[in-house]
Amino acid sequence: MWIAWLFAFGGVAHADQPNPDRPSVSRSGYLIGAGTAELELGVGVGSGGALSVPFTLKAAAPQRLELRISGDAFGVGASAPALVVGSKLGLVDTDDVGIALYLDSALPLGVEVWSANAHGLGTFTVGPMGVQVNAGVTFGPGPGVVGAPFAIALSPPPAGVVSTFLEYAAVLSGGLGGHTLTAGGSFLARDNVMFDAGISYFADSRTLAGTVGGTVNFGGRG
Repeated sequence: MWIAWLFAFGGVAHADQPNPDRPSVSRSGYLIGAGTAELELGVGVGSGGALSVPFTLKAAAPQRLELRISGDAFGVGASAPALVVGSKLGLVDTDDVGIALYLDSALPLGVEVWSANAHGLGTFTVGPMGVQVNAGVTFGPGPGVVGAPFAIALSPPPAGVVSTFLEYAAVLSGGLGGHTLTAGGSFLARDNVMFDAGISYFADSRTLAGTVGGTVNFGGRG
């Protein structure tokens, strides 16, 4: 039902430039274009060759709201939730500042443990530099707060058809852990199609993971 609703917006006649969260840890403070739907899809390779197929379907709703459903096609029964529903509520949207409130909840499909997130998202242009900052809390079974994740990403100039970023993320939970460094970039192949790649270093386990993928904006009804 969710997927059918998301794609009910139809053709690409009014497609917008994609606004992906991937492949960074942090999420954009901007929403996708009004009246559009968007698909993010990728393939990741982790420690020991473990594969993941992360996806996110998004649809713009009235009142500055973006509805989302995310998951990992290889995640059913794994430690990460296979399915997550969420939303972004846009608070500020200017050429230089995008700020949103992000909420989500896992939908455990078997052995996964329930979790949910409430994060503030900010994307800023500071001189020639792009800056993205996320911070919030994660809830777990109990229920209760189980961590406070945050991330900051810097995108050096030039910004355009090709862009790059470097990001640091961690989680505060009885101490600072989950240190992750991610570097990546994207290429705008068409007005509504973007490809990306990224590589992450997980300092706590001293392991690497890489991902490649892309984002397509499907526009809305004419």
